[in-house]
Amino acid sequence: MSELKASLSAIEAQSAEFDQLQRQIFLTAEKYLDRNEGFAPFREPACCEALVQELKVIAPAWEVADWVIMPNHVHFVLLDNGSAISLSKVLPQFKGRSARACNIVLGRSGHFWQRDWFDRWMRNEAELSRVQRYISQNPVKAQLVQTAEDYRWWHSA
Repeated sequence: MSELKASLSAIEAQSAEFDQLQRQIFLTAEKYLDRNEGFAPFREPACCEALVQELKVIAPAWEVADWVIMPNHVHFVLLDNGSAISLSKVLPQFKGRSARACNIVLGRSGHFWQRDWFDRWMRNEAELSRVQRYISQNPVKAQLVQTAEDYRWWHSA
């Protein structure tokens, strides 16, 4: 991982080379996530239920539109409806509450989420639609179901 950080650090952030390397890293990580191996707390339905409850109350004026809970990770779209609370405050609070809830369900303690998160701003409706399609198709791509509608832990606004 330190080699990847060094590679990214050595490239101009606003360059095509940076975008290409970042995309390559994302695709590699995605391949491993789709295997649903390793720490996969969301195989436990009660943990998924706890997470859904936390998604419903993520923060005032932030709306969780689309989401999918995969066995070992989560994707969701947050819409800012004029919140005075920044995303950098909202997500750590959400991660803390949801980690506590899931750790209780799983009878464990300690770290639950990775330290950081991957986020992106939707610049237009086309980009938002693409991300919504990605979220809905994630369980299909991971071969958990045949269609998004068959997956219990997916929601579209």
